[in-house]
Amino acid sequence: MNLIALFLVGCGGDTSGPPGAPEPTFLQVSGTLDGAASEDTGDEGTGVLAYSNEGRTIHVTGATFDRNAEPYEYDGWVEVTVRPGTIKTVTGATQTTDAWGEDHWFVQAEDGQVSAQVTFSSSFGDTRVWLAAVGDIEGNGSDGSFATGVTESVPVQLPTIAQMQDVSELEIDYPFTSSPMIGEFVTLRTEDRDVVVTSLTTKGFWASDLGDAPGNYSGLFVYTFNKPEGVAVGDRLGLLGGGVQEYVGATQISFPLYEAMEGQTLEPPPASVLDDETLCADDGPNNEALEAFESSLVTVEVGTIPDDFKETPPGTDSDLDYAQFLEYGQWPIELPGGCRVYVVSNTTAPGFDPVAHAGESIGPITGMLSYVRAGGHKWMLLVRNAEDLGLTPDEDTEAPAGPPWPLPLHRGQPEPQCEHEHIGAHTALRKD
Repeated sequence: MNLIALFLVGCGGDTSGPPGAPEPTFLQVSGTLDGAASEDTGDEGTGVLAYSNEGRTIHVTGATFDRNAEPYEYDGWVEVTVRPGTIKTVTGATQTTDAWGEDHWFVQAEDGQVSAQVTFSSSFGDTRVWLAAVGDIEGNGSDGSFATGVTESVPVQLPTIAQMQDVSELEIDYPFTSSPMIGEFVTLRTEDRDVVVTSLTTKGFWASDLGDAPGNYSGLFVYTFNKPEGVAVGDRLGLLGGGVQEYVGATQISFPLYEAMEGQTLEPPPASVLDDETLCADDGPNNEALEAFESSLVTVEVGTIPDDFKETPPGTDSDLDYAQFLEYGQWPIELPGGCRVYVVSNTTAPGFDPVAHAGESIGPITGMLSYVRAGGHKWMLLVRNAEDLGLTPDEDTEAPAGPPWPLPLHRGQPEPQCEHEHIGAHTALRKD
């Protein structure tokens, strides 16, 4: 696939430029996808590429010009970016990481010519490669003309919920605490998918893509800040998008755009029963396996509330389960596989006192699966009602309709907003 060359003017729209203005003034850029990438179409006959978290490569060339539209022999550094998407490699490039942990890729122009093989992934919609003359790369480029050129767009399918969350290609420590699209503001693929609202809470809702079986990254939490309006359990969603973030390790979208399709309902997926092999590995939680079930409805068949789960003296280590129960509302169960998971039921089954049942076997327990990276890797079952604990209405007081906010919070403190505010600022600065 050949991409038409485009150029953008740096430093304003007048190519003449003020006397003494830094050069170059603009770049003329073109790109050609390699053969395999150009044939990787998701919609045959449309030229739209399939979404992919694996790398695809484009050969990009650029030429620099001065304010009179004459070739300019620029020998400085050029930054390479892909929007939207993630760069995996750039041949011959120098890579740096800024103070916010973001990677930057720079290639050096020779006599006004730039050439690079760019491998990128997790792109969607109209994707373009940008080249910008940044001068010196000290400080990630700060003294160049910032003349910019951009390729014609590469059309890529929107991602499904599962594709947005599939961490199998992430080459990082603890991939289950990240996402291929972290930091992006994305519209998810819903038009030809059966995406259904599976549960509600006072701060958002869960959705699942029925086209991908539970256990395949098909569940997602949508954080709405307040009680979600205009959706109910079973509604089919025709629009779903927002800022992708990892809130203490749990994938969610915030500042969401969503819309239920009028008159269209679907049956939410049933709870997936998790066996010992899925739950536990090496005396700890099986993080990689559980990540694929995150934000899905799951059932743990049996566990034991530890007999040491009880009131502790003042000043006792705050990492103990009882201290964290008082602070966050979560209580532990030990599983036959040798690990622990945690249950949050204080607002949806307030009549159940786990401390009173310390040492007892309990199960089955059903809830929405969530994760928190705080004091270790902890997986939470967020129960929706008393029935999720195997209780009858007579055994519990009346509870709210829906599970609590899906992450443990400090009792009496407002829900933290800094992560969401950071995402809002980040997406506001996107180049596309």
